[in-house]
Amino acid sequence: MLKRQRVEIGEDDIASAIRATLQRLRKSHPRPRMVRMGADPRHDDDGRICQLNLNGDWAFSAEAPRTPEERRDIIKLGLDRAGIAPRGARINVPFAHQTLLSSVHKTTAVPAVWYSKAIAYEDTAQLVGEGSQRVLLHFGAVDYEARVWVNGCQVAHHIGGHVGFSADIRAELDISLTSKEAAIVVVEARDSPQDLRQPRGKQYWKQDEHGNAAPESIFYTPTTGIWQTVWLEAVPGPHISHVATTPDIDSGTVRVDVDLQGLEHGPDRGWIKVEASLHGFRPSLYSKDVLPPEVHRDAWDDGLALWSPEHPTLYDLTVSYTLDPEGGVPMLIDKIFTYVGMRKVSVDDSGRLCLNHRPYFQKLLLDQGYWPKSGMTAPSEDAFQVDITRAKELGFNGCRKHQKVEDPRFFFEADRLGFLVWGEMANAYEYSAKYVGRFIAEWMEVIRRDFSHPCIVAWVPVNESWGVPALGVSAQQRAHLASLHHLTKSLDPTRPVVDNDGWEHVCTDLITIHDYRPAADLAASYADRAAALREKVLGHPIFVAGPTAAPSTSSSKLPLPLPILVTEYGGLAVKGGAAGWGYSEAADQAQFLDQFGQLTAALVAGGVVQGFCYTQLADVEQEVNGLLTAERRHKLDPSAVKAILDRIKPPSA
Repeated sequence: MLKRQRVEIGEDDIASAIRATLQRLRKSHPRPRMVRMGADPRHDDDGRICQLNLNGDWAFSAEAPRTPEERRDIIKLGLDRAGIAPRGARINVPFAHQTLLSSVHKTTAVPAVWYSKAIAYEDTAQLVGEGSQRVLLHFGAVDYEARVWVNGCQVAHHIGGHVGFSADIRAELDISLTSKEAAIVVVEARDSPQDLRQPRGKQYWKQDEHGNAAPESIFYTPTTGIWQTVWLEAVPGPHISHVATTPDIDSGTVRVDVDLQGLEHGPDRGWIKVEASLHGFRPSLYSKDVLPPEVHRDAWDDGLALWSPEHPTLYDLTVSYTLDPEGGVPMLIDKIFTYVGMRKVSVDDSGRLCLNHRPYFQKLLLDQGYWPKSGMTAPSEDAFQVDITRAKELGFNGCRKHQKVEDPRFFFEADRLGFLVWGEMANAYEYSAKYVGRFIAEWMEVIRRDFSHPCIVAWVPVNESWGVPALGVSAQQRAHLASLHHLTKSLDPTRPVVDNDGWEHVCTDLITIHDYRPAADLAASYADRAAALREKVLGHPIFVAGPTAAPSTSSSKLPLPLPILVTEYGGLAVKGGAAGWGYSEAADQAQFLDQFGQLTAALVAGGVVQGFCYTQLADVEQEVNGLLTAERRHKLDPSAVKAILDRIKPPSA
């Protein structure tokens, strides 16, 4: 948080010293695309704490309260003071209790878990200071349904295990300030292990005879409760709560939409100011009365710098809110540091998938986002950078983040390093009205949170008909799938939307197919477009029949020739490596490279396929078909894999 100060129009707000601090801060910030920053990463200009990370030691219990009175005591006093923690354990937040790094490491299925933590009076006092600012309690993700209390008062109730939520707890902290005691945060997280209507992705619902998780084939150990960062942030009373950027490389503009919270009714007016910076040139535009400003191409005398995996240029943006009181001096109230990448994803009139108006072949890896000691939570600050760097060393330019809504820090690293990402929702496995409501609510939160990342080049709400298993016979499920496409396009018209990745498309911008067959079969199926569209994968047609489906599987009858991509293939495991499961097996590394080369060449030889996604980046539990080990070490010479991929060029004009 920046203190209130007088505003001089046109002041330089992105000095080199601030940029250096900002770059360092973003590496560890739980919300790197929207940073408030003072002179010190943890403090504002007066030395008061402006944010406080609450990760680390919490009291924990996986046992339900035995009586209503015990529940009330936990909520009011926390697990320690209520005498409940000795029945459970301590836990290392943000790691789920099923993981080794949590310090609990128990996979027995439980319907709910409890957490509590005391925030020291001294920290509370510094967060609040003497001003009128608010204090927000942020949770990066809690799987699946969370209730949060502070000093016995419920401050939040959130449903959805893959996106974050916040609560203003200033009033509750005032109680602690008055009594000069620690503030008690209590969290109850409920997660039904066998509820298949709940979006869960690869978290497996089956258990062994002792009630422990029993992952198998492509499904993994479940995650319950807190699994992303918990933190406090001091913000002004009126403050910027959300910033969305929409680049338009054709007009050379970026639209900046700003949400403000805490505005009071009255005669005072204010404005939003946006400043952009690239290579030392700083245009500045104003929007009176809090209208979204635009930054124009004319501001740069050396042209528009585009974002791509080869050149991941990011423009720094500073978004500030200034209050202009009637008869008073303008005062800077809030300031956010963010960025934008100028890029465009489109399909041209010839049906070619383009990045920045040029055909661009997407060479993707399937990335599950699991680690051996920490499950769905990145084990270290550098883990996302390591994954992306390893993938690029192998010659890939992006990934499908598979059945997981990833931590925002991953998308920041992909933006910064230049790595394409397909944003995918974690699916449920049974269709019902309750599933529909749950899925849509959380999917809308996902799009809102991640909309502004230039790395995201496609949205995938559903994978392989998961949650909609009766598309061939159910008009209701087909309508749901079509509605997901239209809903996503209504929220984000700038990216292609794949309704159902793999097969049984109903309404889609890209034709995507999952195909794990041998090279000879792939070569025959993708020799020409008609052959590819006639294919059935595991008995599933590429398009399903029905009034909401595409009119025909014949490319000549589609509204325009949609690009074809094979978004899962390969899945090779090396014999003699880690014991486990793979789609197929190679005898040794030499045979692996030979088979990988044959499979990849077979896909692209006919000139029909415009991109692919190889399964997969790294081994996960029993699924050992990764190009990397579970610990992210290369299994093969990365230059040999890269040489195979480098021979693939974009489709010709």
